[in-house]
Amino acid sequence: MARSDPRIPYSELRRKALAQGLTDDEIRRYFEVDQRAAERLEFSVKLNVATVRQDGRRPSRTETNDLLRTVDENRRVRELAARAGPAAKSLGPPNRPKILNEGDSWFDLPPVLKPRDAMDFLRGWFNIDPLAKWSAKLADIVRDKQYVQKLQAGTGYDMFMFSASGNDILASLANCLNQRKPGDDDPANAADYVNSQFSTALNRAMQLYGQMIVDVRSVQNGSKIVIFLHGYSNAIPRKSGKYLGRHLQAKGFDPTAQRALCKAIITHMIGSFNNRLKALADNSNPAVYVDLRATVTDSDWNTDEIHPNDAGAEKIAKELRNKINAVWASA
Repeated sequence: MARSDPRIPYSELRRKALAQGLTDDEIRRYFEVDQRAAERLEFSVKLNVATVRQDGRRPSRTETNDLLRTVDENRRVRELAARAGPAAKSLGPPNRPKILNEGDSWFDLPPVLKPRDAMDFLRGWFNIDPLAKWSAKLADIVRDKQYVQKLQAGTGYDMFMFSASGNDILASLANCLNQRKPGDDDPANAADYVNSQFSTALNRAMQLYGQMIVDVRSVQNGSKIVIFLHGYSNAIPRKSGKYLGRHLQAKGFDPTAQRALCKAIITHMIGSFNNRLKALADNSNPAVYVDLRATVTDSDWNTDEIHPNDAGAEKIAKELRNKINAVWASA
């Protein structure tokens, strides 16, 4: 007699996820971080084949990520509805300022599988409408223009928070670094190892940021919407790290033996991005540039190299809260 397959069929998992939602334990059981995507400097989740079996057409990576994202969004809606009950009216966030966010995994990480993100904290303090999606890329965000559709809907947004291009900028790591010179451990030489391909990637990112700002300004009352931009922080490469470490090692850099030099290379790249972003914000009034490099310290990073841990995310949220409050107070 054949043994029954203990794994849940994907069709049943999908039905349950959409109809009832999933518990934290179920999310941990049925989903996992896609490490192959991480090697391409992309953040994604996948089904755990040890607990989920395919019973039809294999779901795409987009479908899998969207399913978990829907579970998270539905949970958030239920939590807000519960807070809005008669006995809890004073617990909800204020109606103003009304904030739209858009971007990547720094503003949206999958529940349970990763640490909390800054928006998990900010939503407790402000009225935030989320568009950000983990794995989102800058070019796709600007091409799809979902933020324009939201802003044009006439729902009275006061602020627009944007977080994008971290993976786009660092994705050039494999191509923008020169091979390490034998015996060189000096962090002062970091900039010498970053070649012109990084400048090309940075220029493209700034063009897309500029287009995003034009898009926002072009909607009705867009000139009054305050845009918030941030340039991430100085990530720390790890030995064999999927996002950073392995790409540095391919160029002869050891994140352990040449730790200071590897950190200095990433710091130089992040610094260049921040400098360009600040210059863009200064010329796009009212756009607010938020420098998070000093906010996230070495102990505030998750083990995956590029995302803050819970403590780091809370620090980011508090820094953003200070900026929001300062702008709103002067409005």
